[in-house]
This record gives sequence, structure tokens and C-alpha cells, in this order.
Amino acid sequence: MTDPSIRNSGTNTDAQTRREIMADVPHAASCPNLNQQIQKSSVPPSDPIKLKPVKVVVDYPDSARVASLMKCHNLLFATKLAEAEFECSSRVNRCYLHAIIYAEVQTWRSFLTDDPRVHNLALERLTHARAMATRILDYSDPNPSLFASGPKDKSLSAARPMDPLVGRRIHFAATLAIAEIQLLRAMVYFKMEGWVNGGLHVRKSWKMYEAAQQHFKEVCRLRADQSAGSSDPRAEEDLATDAFLEGALRWGVGAFYFGVSQTPPTFKWIVSALGFVGNRDDGIRELELSMNLPSPRAPLSALVVGMIYSFYDDEHDKLKEILDRLQEQHPESATVAMGTAYYHRMNDSIEESSKWFARAEATTSQALEWQQSIRYELGHNYFLQNDFVKCAEICEWYYNECPSKSYKPMCLYKLGMCYWMLDRRDEIAALYKKIPSVARPKFNYDMYALRKSKEFLKNGCTFFEFDIPYNMAMNFAEGRMWQAARDELEKCKPILQQYKSSFKRRAEHFGLYYYLKGLVFKEVKLLDVAESALQSCLKLSSQIKYESYVIPSSLVVLADIELSRSSPNIKTARELLKRAKKYSDYDFENPTSFRINKFLARSKKMKKAAAGAASQ
Repeated sequence: MTDPSIRNSGTNTDAQTRREIMADVPHAASCPNLNQQIQKSSVPPSDPIKLKPVKVVVDYPDSARVASLMKCHNLLFATKLAEAEFECSSRVNRCYLHAIIYAEVQTWRSFLTDDPRVHNLALERLTHARAMATRILDYSDPNPSLFASGPKDKSLSAARPMDPLVGRRIHFAATLAIAEIQLLRAMVYFKMEGWVNGGLHVRKSWKMYEAAQQHFKEVCRLRADQSAGSSDPRAEEDLATDAFLEGALRWGVGAFYFGVSQTPPTFKWIVSALGFVGNRDDGIRELELSMNLPSPRAPLSALVVGMIYSFYDDEHDKLKEILDRLQEQHPESATVAMGTAYYHRMNDSIEESSKWFARAEATTSQALEWQQSIRYELGHNYFLQNDFVKCAEICEWYYNECPSKSYKPMCLYKLGMCYWMLDRRDEIAALYKKIPSVARPKFNYDMYALRKSKEFLKNGCTFFEFDIPYNMAMNFAEGRMWQAARDELEKCKPILQQYKSSFKRRAEHFGLYYYLKGLVFKEVKLLDVAESALQSCLKLSSQIKYESYVIPSSLVVLADIELSRSSPNIKTARELLKRAKKYSDYDFENPTSFRINKFLARSKKMKKAAAGAASQ
């Protein structure tokens, strides 16, 4: 329901701009209003399919079933959720692999909504898929328990003789399926903020992935033993299915290894409690193997590998190459369009980024919640350009139309800043009083918006004079418009110079100024100027109370500077990063921890390369 306290500005600038953007994007359709284009809610009152397992024939997936599964996964990757759901709906009671996709469609829907009906329906579908896969798992168990009760499930029958290789393949496929199901269940529980339950399902998932690894090794051994004298007419089909499932296995294992190695501080307690150990290098290796196999997870593996190249090694060309290839293979995929939009945002082209976000929005008509989040990202691009009119239009729309709490606190905080610049200042206090009701405790950006909105209200419903040019400079810096950021930052200097020593925010504002100056000058390769500014920030560490994130952030940028010099100082960089890791409970702790990991990994790689060169 529309909040009457947040009125739309009444202009049509945003709609007109998006039409102009879409006209420049190949194959992109026009993008009418969301509420006219698709249903108001994507939440069905109950599952349209009666989920009830029936008598099935047990077999390793043949080429026809693999083709159908691949089609469903490609539709899912293209965010054509309704089509993917329809494609597998006739098989959900006969094929556990189709039942998983049917459940995964609803799991995707659950990511960007707080509606318990969506979450519960996803869990119901996952429970159904798990029950089906468990029947197959028990039926094909090569080492059945001596304590098993009763005969095997009579509703199942084998399509062909269950020799050791066929039986092991079927058991491997069912084990891998349950691993995926448990991981999807964990994701739904995490979305519901059921952290303990989610963590337990993550552990169950990993145990099944480990078991699937062992079963696949046994499949490979038996396959090698039988290949010479095999007369099975399905031999070639089975080999193709092996590759199909191997890609999914390596995706899961790789995602676990790499993901655990990068766990942010907020969630490390879950990882520690469950006994997980990450391995970055093994994770990347598994993902690279997955992306080159004819598997339904290959596109996701490729996307993740490209982002790792770009974020950790600054090899942006590799990410662009992967995105271009995926765009050729999946021209209607909003996932690829969004990845391309983020790529351009992080590589100095906000205008190009906006075109791709508009394209992504136009291709997600079957995923309302995701479409809403894409429109919000387009609004964030306008915010980074300090285009407050367009940003306000989208933020107003998003707050009123999107039922989820996702992005809401920052949406309201940015909207307040837009209103300040648009001389609608008497409306800001009402906005900021709404933030506590939508702020989620474990989400860094939510907590930042909550803190800054309280600061505004406590300060007599006004921003500090310093805040305006500083925030505009920070926006330009995040949008990688470095000269514009420098120009705005210059406007902060006369404000800081008039501060008296008794002003309570003096150290905070100087710290923010020095940090941003160091960041900007580092990016334009003026390393000595950048280092001096960042060291000035660190000298204020004992005086900074509210904006404490600038201290570990300054240490990270200083480490980056040391690694960027013509003669890198790896030892100093690692010492700076270790100092940064000691800080906790500050704004943006999770993204900062990713940056720390990024430069630690880079310094390790550089140290290894230097040692190799020295030994030659």
C-alpha cells in the first residue's frame, strides 16, 4: 500500500530516461510501469501442483531428461521463472531432478521478499524434492545398512540391471541432489533470519557434497574398469550425464570452499560453530572446472570466476570476456545483464551501467521482486551521479511499491538526502523515523542508514554543513568519477578550516575528509599525496567515535598503495592489513573484510611470484 507521507514528485523524467536508454540497447524492449506489466504479487496462495510422489522407474538420466533439465535451468538463469516452473511442472512427481528446479524457482522468489508465504512454499517444494531424492538414494545404496527396516520401496523399479556402475551413478546423482536441496533450504532459512537452522542445513549440505565427491570418484573408477569391454547401449549417454552432473558437483564444492574462505565477520560465528574450513585456491579451481563442463551450473560458475578475477586481481578484461560470452549464450538473461551493469559501474562508466540495468529490468517480467531491486540499482546509479530528481523518483516508488525490507533503510536515507537537495526538507524527519522499523541488525548498510538518520534527527533535523559536499564527493568517488569527486572535496576544506577545536564533530569530519582524499588520490595514481592524507586520518583514530570505519578503511587503502608501487612493499602491506583485521563493530565491516581478504590474497600471490623470480 502506498505510504501517503511519501508523495511522488509527479514528473515523468525517470520513465522518459529509461525509454531513451532502452532505445540504445540491442534487443531490449520498452519498459512500461511495473504494476501494469506484471501482477502486483508473485505469491501464489498455494502450490498449483499437488506434490505427491508416484511410482517411478529408477534410472540414470538419459539424454532426453538431461535436455529437459538443461532447458529448465537456462530459463531459470534467464529469470524466466514462470516458464521454468511450467516446463518442469509435469514431471515434479516423477523426477526428483525436475522437482528440485521446481523448488529452486520458488527459492529464487524468496530471496527478495519478506513474505512468509513465499518462504513456506519454497520449503514445501524442497521437502517434496528431498523426499523423492531420498527414495532413490535408499533404493540405490551400494552399502545398505544391516539394520534397514523392511524391503525396498515397492513403488520404485529399475529400468535396467543395477550393475555396480549403474547403481553407483544413480546413488551419486541422488546424493548430489540432496546436497543441493539442503543448500537451498539453508538459503531460505537465512532469508527468514533463522540463522541456526540455516547453519545446520549448510552443514548437512556440505556433508552430502563430500559424500557425492566420493561416489563420483567411485563412478570414475568403475567406469575406467568397464570401459574396455562395455556393451551397454547407454554408455555414451551415461558419459554425457556424468559431465552434466560433475559440473554441478564442482560448482557446489567450489562455492563452499571459496565462500567459506571469504566469510565476513558478522557470520564467522556460524562458520566456526559448524567446523567449516575454507580454501580459496581449491574453490577457484573447482569453479573453473565447472564453468567448462556442459552443466546447468556452468553459467553461474563462469560469472563467479569472472567476478573473482575482477575483484581480487583487477583483471577486469577477463570478467568482460566472460560476460560477453554469456551474453551470446543467454541473450535474454537478466542475470548476465545485471552482471554487465555492475561491471560498468565498477569500471568508470555509470551511463553504460544504467543502460544495462534498464535492459535487465526489461527482461525480468516474471520475477517481480528482482525487477524491483534492479530498478532500485538504477536509482542508485542516479544517486552516484548526484542526480537527485531521478534518484528521488525511484526511491519514492521503491519504498511505496516493494514489500520487502531489502534496501529499504538506505532507500529512505538516500531519499532524505535527495529531499534536502530538492528543498523538500520538511519531509525528511518523517522519512527517517521509519528507518528503525525496516533496519535489520546484521546488515551493514541498514545499520549505517539507521545511525545516520538518528544523527540527523538528533541534530535538530538538519545535516551538518560538511555533510553535503562530502556526500556528493563520496557519491562521485563510488561512481569512479574522480575529477568530480576532487572538485566536491575541495568544497569541504573551507568548512573544516572554520571549525573550532571545541566542535564535537571536528575529528570525525577531518577523518572522513582525509580518508576520502586518500582514496581519490590513490585512484588517480598520486600515491604520495594519498599516503599523506591517509596517515593524517590514522592520527585521529583515538578521537574518532562515530565514523570509526575510516580507520580500517584507511589501512586497507594504504596497503593497496604499498602493493601498487613500482617496487611493491609486500611486508608493509601485510602488516597494514593485519592491523585492519583487528578492528570490529564498525560501519561496512563486511565489505571491508572482503577488501582485506582481497589484498591479503594479492600480497600472497605477489610474494610467491617474487620468491620464484629470486630462485631462478
